[in-house]
Amino acid sequence: MKTLSLTLLGLAIATALWYQLAQDVSLNPSALSDKGRLVTSYLGTGVRTQFTSDGKPADVLAIGKAERREGSDETALSDIRFYSETADGAQWHIKSSAGLFFEEANELLLLDGVRVLEATRKGTLETESMWLFIDKKRATGNRDVVLTSPGSRTSGTGFELDLARDTATLKGRVKTEYE
Repeated sequence: MKTLSLTLLGLAIATALWYQLAQDVSLNPSALSDKGRLVTSYLGTGVRTQFTSDGKPADVLAIGKAERREGSDETALSDIRFYSETADGAQWHIKSSAGLFFEEANELLLLDGVRVLEATRKGTLETESMWLFIDKKRATGNRDVVLTSPGSRTSGTGFELDLARDTATLKGRVKTEYE
């Protein structure tokens, strides 16, 4: 009887200590927050595909990770890969290590190094950051840019890229070197 009483007393003390020391996440939302803003959604490895009216994939956005915070209209992304094919067959592959996605506007702000490949002509564009307007099939940037195509390398500052028309326009300090 004495052993049973001591065992019950020990369990009661252990339970009381556990309740006092263990943090209850469901009662303490700050455990899941960063500066008071809760993480409202999180995705690890995802693909979003938009289709043309005839059912062909038009745009594919693949990401390694996405996180949205409470009260924010932007989603932080990492390991971004965007693929787009135009009606005339031009294929664009865009990569960036980080960015922000604005779902309502269907726009991406790509950061931390962006590489764009136009697969049909094997041209590349490299810049530090750019805005990608998915619905308009356009991209712009104000940073230094290097445009490389077979036989030439063009550098400049600022650009506009029209994915639908397969054209790139550099805005300033343009310099081209031919091989």
